[in-house]
Amino acid sequence: MAKVSWGKPIVEIAPSTSGAPGTVFTALPEIVENTALLTTTKGEKLEAKGEGGEVIDSKYKANSYMFECEVYVKKGDSKPIEDTDGVIVGDYTVRLTPEDDTQAGWIIAVARVSVEETWSSAIGKKWKYTFDALKPATGKMLDDYTKSALVVDPVSLSFTAAADTVGKTITATSTGDVTAASSDEDWATVTYAGKVVTVKVEANLNTDARTANVSITADNKTVNVVVTQEGA
Repeated sequence: MAKVSWGKPIVEIAPSTSGAPGTVFTALPEIVENTALLTTTKGEKLEAKGEGGEVIDSKYKANSYMFECEVYVKKGDSKPIEDTDGVIVGDYTVRLTPEDDTQAGWIIAVARVSVEETWSSAIGKKWKYTFDALKPATGKMLDDYTKSALVVDPVSLSFTAAADTVGKTITATSTGDVTAASSDEDWATVTYAGKVVTVKVEANLNTDARTANVSITADNKTVNVVVTQEGA
């Protein structure tokens, strides 16, 4: 186990809505060596001075943050975020997990994103993504994130083909309450309160079973719970 959070990271992104962090994450493709870099620009220092030039009071504005990385474009790859000549519509959440995922990484709650496409004979095509942190609706622009710390029970749910309007629950063993929960399928709906997430399903009228992924976030960590429903 590493003593520091260096090494090959996993970088994940999720669409952000109305200034809130995204919850359904996808990993960026293979990152080019030594291109993943988070930089901080120190906030401007403001000073109130007396007539003789002495400092009466001072304060700093908030820091600003930028994350950049380049990804290889391999055969069959499609862009993880759609753009028009480098311009990306909408904001994204970006988080980084170090190679040793018990180490603390970080998460930028809301970021404006741009992309540049380059090519060289040595490497081929690359996409360079730049994430400029924005102030979220609540909380910090940059916070700690540790992948391995969030535990939920149960880790999967199964339903019969019939509609379940009461639902089944998932409990997070987190320090704080669940801050976000969502489903990637319309037939599985999600609500949450405190540390408990409730999943309800519509009737499955097809003969085939189906699967939904429910994403749960607490303590700036996210876990995925697989929900299955039998066919009719």
